[in-house]
Amino acid sequence: MCGPGADRRTDAERHFLARLGDWWYRGEYTVEEAPAGAGVTRRVYDVGEALIG
Repeated sequence: MCGPGADRRTDAERHFLARLGDWWYRGEYTVEEAPAGAGVTRRVYDVGEALIG
């Protein structure tokens, strides 16, 4: 899904990573401190819906 043509955005201050791939996919990851080490939240968006209308 996020192969060679994918775009990646990072923000180390916000502990944030976003991956854009194919024509519809956007995945966002955030990392936060947690009692057992770190908590990772992953969100997936279908950004192609905005293109279709």
